[in-house]
Amino acid sequence: MKIRYYNKEKQIKNCKFGYRQMLMKRLNKHEKLSQALRSPSYHHVLIKEAISYISGIASLSAVGIHSSKDCLPSLKSIVNENKADTIDSCLVKWMCTTGEMRNHEAVRCHCDGNNSHRFEVYSLFHRAGVQCKDGFLYLPLDNVVLKLKCDKHNMVCSLKQTPHVADNSRNHYNFSKVHGPMP
Repeated sequence: MKIRYYNKEKQIKNCKFGYRQMLMKRLNKHEKLSQALRSPSYHHVLIKEAISYISGIASLSAVGIHSSKDCLPSLKSIVNENKADTIDSCLVKWMCTTGEMRNHEAVRCHCDGNNSHRFEVYSLFHRAGVQCKDGFLYLPLDNVVLKLKCDKHNMVCSLKQTPHVADNSRNHYNFSKVHGPMP
């Protein structure tokens, strides 16, 4: 990340900054599909996230934020290519058109840098053996806190230009999963 600013002498200066490496597991699309085929619970999660993604795009289209014209061409082509498959199978294949990041710790306030797709699915999951604790996402410029119930809610969002920070429950109680299909 880089910031450009004026110093006291009115000169333009550049300042590069970044964050320490965070504990994250990245899955590429092949690993993701392989896990979805092996794990019925992960398969189910991807279907739920796909439905949320479609609902999110439909909501944005309904209020005029996102064009509804060909907004999901990849899904359409996957369904057309796999006519003998179930819709669930097509949704899983669609969700595996991009990789996935599983973030295991909270980080400082930041904007996302992933440019592979316009919108992402953000989901929280409980760690095994811990008591339930929901997660929160703080948007400091808006002074808004969003609550997500672990294992229940997910959010379709674009946080590339929106500063945000997750609460520290991610360190101890839950981890987040961020990804999105190619539209």
